[in-house]
Amino acid sequence: MKQELEYFSTTSVISEENKDNILANYEVKSTSGNFIKIILTLGALLLGLGILSFIASNWQYLGKLSKFTILLGIYLIANLGSYKLSQDFPKTSISLIYLGVLTYGAAIFLIDQMFNFSGHFTSDFLLWGLGILPMGVIFKDKLIFIFTHILFLVYLNGNFDIDGLPLIMLIVSPALYYLNTVLGNSKLGSFFNNLVGLNTLGYFAHYWGLDGFYICVMFLLFGVLMYVKPLGMNKEIMKVQGNIVIGISGLILTFKDTWDIVPFDSRIMTSLVFTLIFLLFLFNTVRKGSLISLVFICFTIFRFYFDTFYDFMPKSIFFIIGGVILLGFGYYFEKLRKKGVTIGA
Repeated sequence: MKQELEYFSTTSVISEENKDNILANYEVKSTSGNFIKIILTLGALLLGLGILSFIASNWQYLGKLSKFTILLGIYLIANLGSYKLSQDFPKTSISLIYLGVLTYGAAIFLIDQMFNFSGHFTSDFLLWGLGILPMGVIFKDKLIFIFTHILFLVYLNGNFDIDGLPLIMLIVSPALYYLNTVLGNSKLGSFFNNLVGLNTLGYFAHYWGLDGFYICVMFLLFGVLMYVKPLGMNKEIMKVQGNIVIGISGLILTFKDTWDIVPFDSRIMTSLVFTLIFLLFLFNTVRKGSLISLVFICFTIFRFYFDTFYDFMPKSIFFIIGGVILLGFGYYFEKLRKKGVTIGA
């Protein structure tokens, strides 16, 4: 940019003063800090994995007290070292926090194994997430905060195996939304907030025996609401996720077997009518620049194309026509861009 502005200045397109004013509005940030943080983070993870691997390989030769002492010692050393380095070497300090987070989680699983606590393994992920969540908030570290979401998602979805009732997620999910505002309303945080919220909603709908059709309709309505009336600071993120939810739930509803609430001989017609409405909605959002909707239009058309022609059409013809369809969508996509339509959510 500086070179371009220098050229415009020398050719009298803009004045020297205008050039300086433009450059003053930009700040050049060094990428070395991020590189150092990545290196330190990877180093902490590898160190933690190496230590824990060594402990696990010698686990059977250690007594219970020795096992517990080693795990506690690693955790305390990592956090004490982080505290000592926090002022002069903040990036190294936070990498030791990551080591402590990893050690804490490993300790939960190993102690569970040591004392043979009863319960499903996903409870360990819940304890891990609850234990490190305060650390993510106290240190305002978005990486730890996002990692807790992943742990809660594992816990939540693991309950499908045991048909458990994770009532704690009714508290955790809203709390994550609030804590993201404390951490500055990051876009990635909002994305995972919504992901945990939707996952919690879907799990409880399944647990209470809601029919698959009604679950799809529920998510379709939530997706439309998220897309049309996004809430929160990061409305664009919610709009994108709403678009994805509409696409997935709508695609499922294009299958006739999903419509088990209507008579069997009416399911094909019902699904086709819905598909037409669904595609019209998607085309309308594509006109507004939604690449996500364009992708789901492709999925829907290929779904019908595959179901209808794959079994009896020669495979060469099948793939040729499929390629022509894709080229057509590519042409339509490029035509939108030529018209100046911004492709996004």
